[in-house]
Amino acid sequence: MNPRGGARVSDPAPFTCHSDGGYPVTVLRPRGVLTFATAPIVRHSALKALTSRPDVLLVDVSELESGDDITLTAFPALRRQAEIVDVSMMLIGPSSTLLATLRSMAVTRTVASFASADLALAANAASPAPERMSRLVLPGPEAGAEVRDVVDKGCETWGLGHLADTAALIATELAANVVRHARTEFVFTATRRARHLHLSAQDRSVEQPRRRVPAEAGAGRGLLIIEGLAAAWGSVPTSDGKVVWATLRMRPER
Repeated sequence: MNPRGGARVSDPAPFTCHSDGGYPVTVLRPRGVLTFATAPIVRHSALKALTSRPDVLLVDVSELESGDDITLTAFPALRRQAEIVDVSMMLIGPSSTLLATLRSMAVTRTVASFASADLALAANAASPAPERMSRLVLPGPEAGAEVRDVVDKGCETWGLGHLADTAALIATELAANVVRHARTEFVFTATRRARHLHLSAQDRSVEQPRRRVPAEAGAGRGLLIIEGLAAAWGSVPTSDGKVVWATLRMRPER
């Protein structure tokens, strides 16, 4: 009983977000009310799940409620981060109420939603997988040559010779950024998507990249070069480091 003599209202169940850690399909299960306070829990759990690079990340929202509709925009943001590391992300099991809200917030325009995991996996199997080449690179003087070799082979294989020089320059700057600042081994990946060539370097430093004013000619201009050449670039934190990425639009040769 409460002090006023009425029935005591029980506290709401705590918000949780668990991952089954499966591979190649990982299922994330947020449970409770999604609010501005609990949305970071989902984001942290999703980023941690993405570090294992599953083929598919399914977010089971069957036990999720929306406390504030705007918080549902966290899912498109997570979907973009999943795409950066070549992971397909989909929502499964939304209630009719939640699905209606997802649609009203335009979330389903960019994040596919399915009634069950089986339907989601069937749809994923029917879509073409991105083509990619990866290599583990050590933070030494040969790092630039290593990533350029990946780019050259990828562009030759995928018929993107017209992008090879620009992509090689961006790859060199991504590698140089790791060597100068992160000083860890990194995984360099080149991915051919439907409309873009995607380049990324995943290292083991949590320090995020930032543009610096060049101290002298030829120094400190790496991110400025990437920004000038790429259609887009960015950085995604992981549980043990980060992924710095850049994309190039694939235009046909003229």
